[in-house]
Amino acid sequence: MLNYFYWYAIIASVVPILYLMPFSELNTPLNPVLIVLLVLSIIISLALGKKFNDKFAYKDLKYKKSTTGYLPLVIIAIIAFIEFAIAKDIPLISVTLKHASEYKDFPTIPVLHVFSVMMALYFSTVYGYRAISYKQHRALNVAAYISINIIMLLYNMRSFTMISLFILANIFVAKRRRINKDEGRRANKIRISLLAIAGALLVFGFGCFGNMRHGYDWSNSYYIEKIGLYRQWPNFVPKQFMWAYSYLTSPLANLNYNFDNPRNDISIVGAVSQYLPESITKRMASNKSYTCSLKKHYFTVSTGYCDSYINMNVLGIVVFWFITMIFPLIVFRYAENENKREKYFAFISIYMSCITFMFFGNFFQYGGTAPALWLSFILLIVKTNKKTKEKRLADG
Repeated sequence: MLNYFYWYAIIASVVPILYLMPFSELNTPLNPVLIVLLVLSIIISLALGKKFNDKFAYKDLKYKKSTTGYLPLVIIAIIAFIEFAIAKDIPLISVTLKHASEYKDFPTIPVLHVFSVMMALYFSTVYGYRAISYKQHRALNVAAYISINIIMLLYNMRSFTMISLFILANIFVAKRRRINKDEGRRANKIRISLLAIAGALLVFGFGCFGNMRHGYDWSNSYYIEKIGLYRQWPNFVPKQFMWAYSYLTSPLANLNYNFDNPRNDISIVGAVSQYLPESITKRMASNKSYTCSLKKHYFTVSTGYCDSYINMNVLGIVVFWFITMIFPLIVFRYAENENKREKYFAFISIYMSCITFMFFGNFFQYGGTAPALWLSFILLIVKTNKKTKEKRLADG
């Protein structure tokens, strides 16, 4: 499913329900104003999702010779080799084998690393879409997709793998939904069950890596149980799932904490900066902005709303929701453009992931997604040279 309006409504409903479960002492009662804002945003999102649902309908990409091929993968691999060689270290190995706890100290090359991650997310989406769309070179596209994710995993970037797999799963489900209109419900239920099992295994693996990256054995969840202030946990659920639960609910806990402890500072610059990548805002000399207060210093993530709320109060949340939800309307005109199909679905897929994970952080600013999102947008709206377009059509 690529309809980000529906995904927002789902996440904005599920997370508060999980939050209300009496597992962690971090989760105090939700502020009434926050509840009203969430309910209204869910209702409006569902209405918009129904209205624009056809803009997210999956369409196969017609095979044509690529002008880029697998060069992006080569570039990403070379940059990773250079960074690992300079650092004389591979983060994933340090964390898993050496049980190093200070994983954030890996010295990347600033501009080059951002460029590499930008390329990685964009082209992992492209390779995945190509593999799902047509049989030609499917094995190569699958191999390219897997290779990019392995490289990013060597950086110990769990979030990249989660986002990349989430995008791929949604493109796959979108295609199956189109095909399943002519198939039985039983086959559809089997596929949904398999995806649910795969999702559970992915979350379990996420928890195992979480334990290891903090210096513990994969099966030892002592650290997350302690910092998550868990007072009870279902016996039938592995404690590795605590990592996912904390990542899902602690951002809402931080937002709720700021609602209960408001401040009167206002910063228009700070509010505007929420739509710019971190690599840019960190270098803005006059960036007078206020950041979300954290309930506990070790849970540093907050919803995409939190900093907007701090900088412009409730109005900041309303403006942030409106801009992030309405912005893609300007590219919906490309939905039926065959020549722009790959770029359109790359943009929609990455944007969908940013909206979906908005409840866990500002992914329009996060360095792992924001550069790739802007790259996909620029590539989509840039006009294709007429001669180049004709050549591509002839090659196809």
